[in-house]
Amino acid sequence: MRRFAWLLALVGMIPAPLCAQPKAVEPALVVQLKSLDGMLGDLKYFANLAGQGDQVAQVDGLIDAWTESKGPAGWGIDAGRPILAYGIATPGGTDSPFAVMIPVTNEAAFLKVFESLPVKPEKGKDNIFSVEIPNSPIQVYFRFANKYLYITGIDRDNIAEAKLVAPEKLTAGDASRLLGISVRLDKIPDDWKQLALSQMERKMAELKDEPKRGESPEQARMRRQGIDMTAQVIKTVLSEGRAFDMHFSVDRANDDIGMGFALDGKPETFMKTAISALGTGKTKFAPARDSAFHAGVNLSVPVMFRPLLATLIDSGVKDTAARETDANKREAMTRLFTAIAPTLKAGVLDVHLAAGSPNAAGKYNFVAGLGVENGMGIEAAVKSTLGQLPEAERANIKLDVSKVGEMNLHQVKVNDLDDDGKRLFGNEASAWAAFAPSAMMLGFGAEPASTFQGMNPGGAPQDAPLLVLEGSISRLAAMDKDPKSKELANKVFGASPSGTDRFRVSLEGGAKLDLKMSIKGLAFKYLAQIGEQKKGI
Repeated sequence: MRRFAWLLALVGMIPAPLCAQPKAVEPALVVQLKSLDGMLGDLKYFANLAGQGDQVAQVDGLIDAWTESKGPAGWGIDAGRPILAYGIATPGGTDSPFAVMIPVTNEAAFLKVFESLPVKPEKGKDNIFSVEIPNSPIQVYFRFANKYLYITGIDRDNIAEAKLVAPEKLTAGDASRLLGISVRLDKIPDDWKQLALSQMERKMAELKDEPKRGESPEQARMRRQGIDMTAQVIKTVLSEGRAFDMHFSVDRANDDIGMGFALDGKPETFMKTAISALGTGKTKFAPARDSAFHAGVNLSVPVMFRPLLATLIDSGVKDTAARETDANKREAMTRLFTAIAPTLKAGVLDVHLAAGSPNAAGKYNFVAGLGVENGMGIEAAVKSTLGQLPEAERANIKLDVSKVGEMNLHQVKVNDLDDDGKRLFGNEASAWAAFAPSAMMLGFGAEPASTFQGMNPGGAPQDAPLLVLEGSISRLAAMDKDPKSKELANKVFGASPSGTDRFRVSLEGGAKLDLKMSIKGLAFKYLAQIGEQKKGI
């Protein structure tokens, strides 16, 4: 166990308590770093975005000084290939091979570097070099193989020829990946999982019993339930998870900065089934064209749970209507619930929100779309319930004002919009509603028709991520009441950003649970500068 912990401390990526792993055909832990040239290029890229390019340029001078103007190749190091590390798990963790791998081009040149160092490597009969570290009980071992330098500690047998892992089995094949970490959860032995779970359960129990000042009994109950749910999720992931991967990438050619997390389950497990079910989302909507902001959720309840869902909905509708003592209101409520029930029973959540691009006057429209099963029936039920409203409120409602495609557009006038609302939406902003057979749409603004049309609810359902969040930094900046935000956006992106200001977050199910985040480099630059500006730097 101590040997495997030394690897994790050396790599510096995950805590030592998770380090002990069992023997496996494949490594339980893989770490990949971009090549030295790639990392230096990324450093300069971020420095230029931050306006510090001149200072980072000095790094080249330092490298030349260290290597006597020969660069990494002068030390026998290949600056064009990735740096790798891995750990192979064995039962009990007492004999867990691990290695950090440095790409090399010239073994003799690398060994020559030691001539100017106080430590001298000694070569053994097994072609493994050993190095004594001054004032340290740790001894380091290394060997050359597969055009890499394999480095380990504690036990020279970690890099015995039969235990070496070839570099092609470790690389992800993504040239833009700056850092990648992969943990094979199915290679963690059961005894170590049980140890981790027992420690977690003890800690969770302490958290549940720990009193919180000013917490009500109901808040305490909800907190304890949250802790129990978290513990159950962790237990499921450890017992049924196959692999967890994370990466941070920089694609300088396309000006993209990205981060991703992926979780996969073992075949034929509940976790695998649940992740697969999360990949069945469909949407009837497209994001509003050139929108400042778009968010969508597309979720389908597994078919096996829908009968139970239908029973719960019927019971809830019946109980709610029974509590209404006014006969007219009860009838209107029942009519509305009856129209909505097919959508709820379908077990499909397809909802999208968007802030449309500004019109010629610089005003915005907000729009929301909800996929439904009986849109025209819902529209009829809504119209029939309007008679229950006070006369003063009904006076602000105009039905069938205009059309967007085949949808009738209904208007609710807003009489008390505040100054900030008028700045964003204009003096004549209203709330709007429209219905299609498979969609219900709500909007706010002066002229939502174009935004409604852009959401395109009439198309055939398309596969969609479980969650999507995307937008335009420059358009969002234009909505900020602080004029400095728009001024900075114009300075960074120019008058026509052409996609250089975009960001996106998505969560997908299916083969694996995959969270992806990306942002354009110029958008990253704007956020850094606006942060400094808000702080008064």
